[in-house]
Amino acid sequence: MKGIPDQRPKSHHDERVAEAIAHAAAAFIRDEAGNNSLITVTRAHTASKGDRVVVFVSVLPEEQTGAALTFLNRKRQDFSNYLKAHAHIGPLPRVEFLPDNGEFDLTAVT
Repeated sequence: MKGIPDQRPKSHHDERVAEAIAHAAAAFIRDEAGNNSLITVTRAHTASKGDRVVVFVSVLPEEQTGAALTFLNRKRQDFSNYLKAHAHIGPLPRVEFLPDNGEFDLTAVT
């Protein structure tokens, strides 16, 4: 599941699912992450017909990005359980956390 998701046209449903997952990820991170760094969900992107979602995060200080991503990817199953309980989105997509590199990611997608 490495890499940036495909850039297919998004349906209204895909956009709603991505937004719901982004909000749930922000709440989950707020509750689960320690105070060594500030982890902010910047956006979520659906891919592969909605069965994958990439949640992009920014981390401050930037030196903590690797540790934060390791933590988030280790907690993916806990996040899936959190989604089951808090988001009403139907079948749960596979979630991956990646750093948000801003415009660089957008150009790599196309």
